[in-house]
Amino acid sequence: MFFDLAPLKYGSWEEYQKGVVAVLADFKTAKLTVNDDAEIHAAGPIYWATATVKEDATHEIGQAGDGEFPVDGCV
Repeated sequence: MFFDLAPLKYGSWEEYQKGVVAVLADFKTAKLTVNDDAEIHAAGPIYWATATVKEDATHEIGQAGDGEFPVDGCV
């Protein structure tokens, strides 16, 4: 299971890849920068990472937007 902004949940990697390609097709430019708060955590054999990411993007209709959002992952 994979989570993202739109739609919130994907049931497989194939769904995620198809959905991300469709969402990103609406942008002329997109730059994502990991902020300096990235951390890796360990608990036995499980590791997870957390960070915030700065977004700077321009939609195909010319609207510019920026913001920050959290990301995390686990292996």
